[in-house]
Parts: sequence; structure tokens; C-alpha cells
Amino acid sequence: MVRYENRLEKRINTLICNIDENPIINSDVPEESSYLGIKLRISEDGFQQQVQQLYNEFTDYLNKFLQEDSSDSQNNIHVIKTLSRLLSQYQNSLTNIKESQKRSEWRMQSQNFTLANPNNDYIITKRITYIREAHKFFFKMSGVQLLFLGRLIDYILPQVEAYKIGLSTKENNSSISILNQKQEPPKETAYYFSVNKEFTNKYDIYLNRLHEGLKDELKYIDCTTIEFKNLFRPKGTTYRKTPKPIIWLSGAYSHLAYFIKCLKDERFIPDSKKPSFNQIAKKLFYDNIEGKFFETKSDKSDVKETRISPYAEIKQIVNKILKNKPPIH
Repeated sequence: MVRYENRLEKRINTLICNIDENPIINSDVPEESSYLGIKLRISEDGFQQQVQQLYNEFTDYLNKFLQEDSSDSQNNIHVIKTLSRLLSQYQNSLTNIKESQKRSEWRMQSQNFTLANPNNDYIITKRITYIREAHKFFFKMSGVQLLFLGRLIDYILPQVEAYKIGLSTKENNSSISILNQKQEPPKETAYYFSVNKEFTNKYDIYLNRLHEGLKDELKYIDCTTIEFKNLFRPKGTTYRKTPKPIIWLSGAYSHLAYFIKCLKDERFIPDSKKPSFNQIAKKLFYDNIEGKFFETKSDKSDVKETRISPYAEIKQIVNKILKNKPPIH
């Protein structure tokens, strides 16, 4: 049985699991203010890139860890215990940071902090500005922590559920398994959309905006952000089980198929043949009613006239959201 190594976990936990209770404010040189030892001059964007690199390494390792021999029940128990511990750890950290009084104070002070300045002294005015900038920086840094805690929870939770279901099934059917131990059970295909790696840095932002476009502008979905995001995975990471489908409300499969095509054309998702995009879509979306999947005569869904409504609106929204996509490397 392969043991879990926590080296990468410790490194990313240092950056995201705890709020900085005593960040440093430098009211004379604002760039020297710091959060978790990271200076304001590096900015929350630089911090996000640093955490992103660790997140990629950590999830790559977890992905390999999850691919170990699932026929070994002891290995499965080890995996479930490890994933459950990680899930609990990140859920607790997310709650603690979200509910932190410090974070609320930073948000308020980033706009309202002031000092007595009856003579409108230039130096005092500058000092007020610098201190507000520091509080704004602290608030944004904690926001980056929340972003990656949420991403890790989104990654781990479906894996825990899939392993628990698999282990329960094995326990309930242990006598049958012994009789049929020479027969390899067919592997269930997990259907989901992969997101190309060049979009990794702003993975959550793109999916959040796509969710808003479909829900608020087109009125084609009415699910939560997390339910929508669960239909996707960063390329290189996998689901062991198809995520819970969501309801597509437009009343036409061609609208859904065209939306997926637009994502492919913008390189957000890679081309897929086996399974095809349409096969994936039919496993991830219900037709107007929960439990009712789309039924079409063919997996082909070419739309010949895309300048008419609603295809033009679908394309416009996808292009607007993905217009600043990263270059191909």
C-alpha cells in the first residue's frame, strides 16, 4: 500500500489555512506592509500565482495518489481517511477565515480608516491612504486564501463521496466478490468537462462568470455556482464518478450543444472524441426536469445559422467572458 506524503500539503497549508492575525502595516513605505511575510509590493496577484503553483503540484500529487490500486480495500480505507481529514481541515479553515472578525475589520478599515487631521496636513493624509491600502491588501490576501480553500474542497469532496460509495458497495457484495474474484468489473466512465491548463490561474473566475452568464443573463440554468463548477475539472485531474447533473432550462438541446461548442472554439475545453462533447453533455444536463436526460436522434448537433437568437447571444456571452484568455504556449 502506498502511503500518503504530506510535504506538499504542509507547504500549501502554511499559505492558506490560517489568517494572519498580526499583519504588518508600514504607514511610511506602504510597499513594505506585509501579510504572512509577503510584502504589499508583491501584491495579491503575486501571492495567487505562488499559491497556484503549489495548488497545481498538490493536486497533481493527489491525483496520482488516488490512482493507486482500488482493488485493495486497505488502500481504499487509507485513501478515504486521508481525503476525509483533508476535507475537514479545509472546510474548517474556510469557515474560520470567512467568519474572522479581523477580515471584517480589514474590509471596513480599507474604506473608513482615518486619523485626526484638522489642518488637512499632507503627510497625515498620505498616511491615511497608505494604511487604507494596507487593510485592503490584507482583505484581498485573505480572499486568495478563501479562493484556494474552496477549490481544494471542490476537488476533494466528490472524491470522498466516490470512494465511500465504492467501499460500501464492496462491503455489501463481499460474498459475491469472492465468487467472482477472477472477473474484472467494468469500469464506470466518469463524464465531465476538462478545462485546458492555460486557464488554470483564473479557473474559478472563468467558471463563476460562465455560471452568471447562463443563470442571470440567458436564464438557462438555476443551479448553485458549486453545482455548475462540479461539471468541470482542470485538465490533468480526474473524477472517479460523474458529478450530479444540472437542469438545462432553454427547452432545446441545440442551445446547450452550441454553448459547449463555443467553449471549445475559445480553447476553454479541449477537443474530445471518446467520449464526445455531446455524450458528455447528455450525462451532465437534464432536459427541463430533474431526472429527464436529453434524447436526440444523433450525437451530431451542428448549428448552421448562428447569427440568429439565441445562438448569437450565447456566443456573445462566452466570447465576452473568455476574451482575455491566455495565449497558447
